Amino acid sequence: MNIEEKGKAFVEEIEIDVSQQIEIFRVPSHNDVEAAHYYHDFKKRMTATKIPSQKVCHISEMDSSLPSPRKLKADMKRAASRIDQLPVTTRQSLVMVTGSANRTLLPDQILKFCGALPIYNTEVVSNPIYENGNAIIRTRRYKRESIRNNSISNFKSCLKAEDKDMFTYVREGNCFGLNSDAWDIRCKMVTRGCYYLMTCKKMPEVLYWNCTTDHLTTGNPFCCDPICRGQIIT
Repeated sequence: MNIEEKGKAFVEEIEIDVSQQIEIFRVPSHNDVEAAHYYHDFKKRMTATKIPSQKVCHISEMDSSLPSPRKLKADMKRAASRIDQLPVTTRQSLVMVTGSANRTLLPDQILKFCGALPIYNTEVVSNPIYENGNAIIRTRRYKRESIRNNSISNFKSCLKAEDKDMFTYVREGNCFGLNSDAWDIRCKMVTRGCYYLMTCKKMPEVLYWNCTTDHLTTGNPFCCDPICRGQIIT
């Protein structure tokens, strides 16, 4: 599929296997986005993401909103017949590594896809808030104890790496003594990835298929620190 993003043209490879219920997206590096391969297994409801530059493979629960292989194949044909440019809808997510995956529990197809690369389990956080190149997420997903143990979902503290107190921001924001529901997590990003797909919805009142280009982006944090809810860090 031919894509143009911020003036940069590239080709995204899409492989669809309806019988095996598999979708694979291969995206080259472009602009500030790293090359990545995405493998969606609809039978196992599992996604594997291979990032060659980092030499890692990430495993996560598959996004339930993704179109099935049969629908994706049909929608791509419908979209190809359109002569006008399709509107683009962007959805953002944050990929948080939670630990090493147990390879003995993974399907053979995903093991083959990841190859000899180390494989990590991840949690995908939808619609994070981006602020000055950093991502802000809610701490309701994490136990405060894990934050106090100097790690947030296996990510190091940015402040601690600078020999500073990792709770500097929450102390300055006067929410340190409150429960973690009053905290957000501020993460510095290290990589970005994305892929594109076509989705079409039938409009019954006009017997017309309304098609859009969905731009799904992912970000990988390098380090994180707790901040007070709504706190602005300059």
